[in-house]
Amino acid sequence: MMKQAVGAQGRLLLDFETVYGQNPVSKNAKVLPFNTFDVKSKQNMKDPATITGTRNPVEPSSGNVSVDGSIVTPLDDSAVGYWLKGLFGNPVTTGAAAPYRHVFKVGNTQPSMVLEKGFTDIGQYVLLNGCKISSFKLAFGGEDELTAAIEIMGGQERLSAAPYAETPAVIPFAAFNNMHGRVEEGGSVLATVTKGEFTINTGLDGNQYTIGNNGCRSDIPAGIYKISGSITALFDGPDLLQKALDGTKSSLKVNFAANNHSLEFLFPEILYERSSPGITGPAGVLISLPFQAFYQSNTDHTAVKATLVNSVESYA
Repeated sequence: MMKQAVGAQGRLLLDFETVYGQNPVSKNAKVLPFNTFDVKSKQNMKDPATITGTRNPVEPSSGNVSVDGSIVTPLDDSAVGYWLKGLFGNPVTTGAAAPYRHVFKVGNTQPSMVLEKGFTDIGQYVLLNGCKISSFKLAFGGEDELTAAIEIMGGQERLSAAPYAETPAVIPFAAFNNMHGRVEEGGSVLATVTKGEFTINTGLDGNQYTIGNNGCRSDIPAGIYKISGSITALFDGPDLLQKALDGTKSSLKVNFAANNHSLEFLFPEILYERSSPGITGPAGVLISLPFQAFYQSNTDHTAVKATLVNSVESYA
């Protein structure tokens, strides 16, 4: 009996492409921590309507190949920078020595990535080319592990007995957790938030299938970002609800800091959706307000700004 692959010995490897769908000439592969890695290809079989004089079906035809799926990764102080680069592009980095400050904003281009799913214990590797981040979701609050859910859209998948890189760099792991978090609303610390979440959707177009490309996506153009989320807080006064009722523009900042390293998501301009609280029992009343982030006139010129402070010199 052949040895079965074990998930505990699995590996997630990432590199950035210089040309969509192609391995870069100079490889710079990183091994990143992850909780789940479920990006894979699918190809439907199409039932033909051909009649041959019997009731037997003829051979089915092959449909287009879709490479899609999700990655759940712990929110840490180093590896998260590579996911932010995949989400926004190269950051602006400052600092002559550690700690370095990396600022990511919405840009006009979005890089494609090489991802490798490594079954290292049985020597099998699945290489995924042309991968882009279609959404990044972060839920915070409570005492569960702090993780980000990343949706991937890709171009091609190949199986190999040889790894993409023989000696990739292993990124050190130091996780943020919910106890490291702080929320600011409208420029002031909001100490009554019990939980929150946001999703950054990059508006990818996954329908670019062209003749002669073996049913694979020839490109994945990036569209307009859509950024939405919600916060749930103790209902202890009218301030948040009044902003929703009046359509008053506000801002939201979510920050995690530990050991002189930090990760901050700033939404400089948001509007809350009207959603008044109900009374559903005798316990404390909460208010949950969905929001959407946008860019109109803020000085950062972006709908979302992510700032990562750590010991990584460069993500370029």
